[in-house]
Amino acid sequence: MVELFKAFENTDATLYGVSTVQEEVGLRGAQTSVQKIEPDIAII
Repeated sequence: MVELFKAFENTDATLYGVSTVQEEVGLRGAQTSVQKIEPDIAII
């Protein structure tokens, strides 16, 4: 993930990296992150 962010360091986009838990139980971790950040695009 660090290398991915380095590749995009000179862009105008705001990037967030999120580590989540409870993905096996309804994607709860990812859902909480998406609700808080409200991204235009999310890759989960």
